[in-house]
Amino acid sequence: DLDAGVHRALLAVARERRVTFFMVVRAALALALRPQRIPLSAAQLRLWFMDRLEGPSATYNIPVVTRLHRPLDPAHLAAALGDVAARHEVLRTVCPAHEGEPWQQVVESARPVLELVRADGPDAVRDAVDTAAGHVFDLAAEIPFRARLVTGGDGSQTLVLLVHHIAGDGWSTGCLLDDLDTAYRARAEGRAPDWAPLPVQYTDYTLWQHELLDGEHGVAEEQLAHWRTALDGMPPLLALPTDRPRPLEGDGAGALTGFEIGAGVHRDLLRCARAHGATLFMVVQAALAAVLTRHGAGTDVAIGTTVAGRADDALHPLVGFFVNTLVLRTDTSGDPAFGDLVRRVRATGLAAYSHQDLPFDRLVEHLSPDRSAAHAPLVQVMLQVHAAAGGGGPDTPSVLDGDAVGFRSTGAKSDLTFALTELAGADGAPGGLRGVLEYATALYDEDTVRLLARRLALALEAFAADPGLPLSDAPAGQDVPARGAATETVLDERGRPAAVRVPGEVHTRGADGTLRPTGRRAYPAADGTLRPVATLTAGGYPVEPGRVEAALLSHPAVTGASAEVRDGVLHAQVDLGPGAATEAELRAWAAERLPEYLTPARVVTGPVSAAQAAEGPAPAEPADARVDRLLLLFAEVLGGRRVGPEDNFFRTGGHSLLAVRLLNRIRAELGQDLTLRDLFRNPTARAEEVVLRTDPASTEDLGEEEQQPVHPGVGGLGRPRARRPRPARPSPPSGTTAPPRARRVPDADRSPAAGPRAARGAPRSPGPAHSSGTTAAPRARPRAPTGSSRWAFCRPELPGGLPRGRRGRP
Repeated sequence: DLDAGVHRALLAVARERRVTFFMVVRAALALALRPQRIPLSAAQLRLWFMDRLEGPSATYNIPVVTRLHRPLDPAHLAAALGDVAARHEVLRTVCPAHEGEPWQQVVESARPVLELVRADGPDAVRDAVDTAAGHVFDLAAEIPFRARLVTGGDGSQTLVLLVHHIAGDGWSTGCLLDDLDTAYRARAEGRAPDWAPLPVQYTDYTLWQHELLDGEHGVAEEQLAHWRTALDGMPPLLALPTDRPRPLEGDGAGALTGFEIGAGVHRDLLRCARAHGATLFMVVQAALAAVLTRHGAGTDVAIGTTVAGRADDALHPLVGFFVNTLVLRTDTSGDPAFGDLVRRVRATGLAAYSHQDLPFDRLVEHLSPDRSAAHAPLVQVMLQVHAAAGGGGPDTPSVLDGDAVGFRSTGAKSDLTFALTELAGADGAPGGLRGVLEYATALYDEDTVRLLARRLALALEAFAADPGLPLSDAPAGQDVPARGAATETVLDERGRPAAVRVPGEVHTRGADGTLRPTGRRAYPAADGTLRPVATLTAGGYPVEPGRVEAALLSHPAVTGASAEVRDGVLHAQVDLGPGAATEAELRAWAAERLPEYLTPARVVTGPVSAAQAAEGPAPAEPADARVDRLLLLFAEVLGGRRVGPEDNFFRTGGHSLLAVRLLNRIRAELGQDLTLRDLFRNPTARAEEVVLRTDPASTEDLGEEEQQPVHPGVGGLGRPRARRPRPARPSPPSGTTAPPRARRVPDADRSPAAGPRAARGAPRSPGPAHSSGTTAAPRARPRAPTGSSRWAFCRPELPGGLPRGRRGRP
């Protein structure tokens, strides 16, 4: 996926360092001999796993919604949809599971559903669109492609094409629309489309990918070795201050805000990129890293992006899920000049792009042993920069021409996702950048996100004009609050009054008027108040002792609590009143109320001695028979590895697919049902035994209907329990995290749009519908929650931005 810009950058580095780059010769992608059960691709497997973890939702839908310029004949459209599904096997593929492992089953006779809906008035049309965009696919039994044609009272038509992300990506929508246009024209003429056969199908790609990674000359080990070195010691969580404490399990809700960069700044950014042998994406990445550092993220900044994953020309016309996520680590230490930071970014970026074949999920399995439902692994901030549409005259008219229609969004896949799209004038000259910032509403307020977007725009303007500017001199705008500042104020690293949300050291003003440092860190909020910033870390995570103490104090037997970090490990000490509570019980209590990384390694009564701190977790209580049985199952799934009652499943070699196998074995051997989120929250045999012993939602207590797995052949996964909140994604499926191209939608209450590219949607009230076509019958499934936004974006995953204290109870 090396485009011209990256290729030039590689050559520049080669000349600079007097080295030669050698391209690895790979086996050609061709039609493959298919086994009885075709495995899922790496990206598909992660998405299937997320569907199991989160439960039914429309989060990973890709809707393409268009208010058509010319009406379509429903019969011709239904036939054309069938033609497209016949051409692209992935659009008629379901994903059943055999002994807990999913596989691709191509359904030869399946045709996509076409719903015909009449809707009188704009509100009814919007409802019909939202319902269609929010359809919840049953991946095991329902093909991942359907459509709805909504006819308004005035005769106008709105077409909703819906593809589940397991069968498509942003690039795929262009392929789908082109083929649907061709097929419709042919059907309107009374004939079948006479297109040339596709060189390969998605199943061929899947088998080729498995061989590429793990075959005789597989690249997985070499690329994993690169990433192991490149990401060694990287913090597991970006320490960017949030407006609210990070919840145990995020609700996935999100919203969008927009921002724009002028044409003049766009030209300066391109000039800066050329001067440093870099791409526009690299320049924007450097500026974003600088902004994040200044706002408290530290100097070791991980930013994610996506690459198209279509290096072979045979994949260009295919519908399918090919994208992959790359981790771009940025070192902003030493307050370098911006131009120097761009050089750092270029060097790490080129190394990342040359090792892009390794699926993101392999990185997670091997390099992220600490799994948390509270945040995505490795990267929580995503960046996309998309090239302007190519010139060369008007596009060929299509029967699907129309205007993009907004629809409701379901949420955010990352904490923050910055997506910028280049604009071009009629002459092809740089026309500015249009940006969208998608954010998790559980963490951030709209005002905060708007401030971050504005500061990124200001930083891009300043750095483009003067690449010699140090990072700390990036402008923050007129955001310094009027603090009646006489008693306490915050100074940044240069000793200047800190701008809103810029952390610094708190100073107090003495009687003689001089400022004295306190050793505490905080940032000023917009209202002038000071918000504390975590200064302690445990296992690389920022630690908030007060939150840990509050969780322990909520236990009825605890009268006092304090938390501290010793040698990088979090410990807690408690005072107990009437009643008894063991360390294991108190740790379990905390684990139910805190993210995994804030759960103390030890909870003891009285002061924590140095010896206790060095010992780590207290010796486990005598294991009962069920713990022993769980240990046998852990060891079986982990290939015979010796496991103790307190050993973390994911730190001892477990990963997502093995987690599914473990839950299947627990169901088969113990007759009880645990969910994937149970395992993420309680990853040891002893903790799982407590869940099995105390949770009333186990299989033996469920009604007959609830004992059934969501999908046939997937025992032991169970339905997500109603009492538990929907978890944040432990890891976004490769390449699904960025909402790219932005455009404004007139209706201020509506969100990501859909024209030739699209994003996600969620349902509102269903409307009357008539179906045309057949598919495997889906089960009824719950609907996902709705959200709203005022921006629309489309979703072409082009190569990652390449050009194209102690407390007492009262």
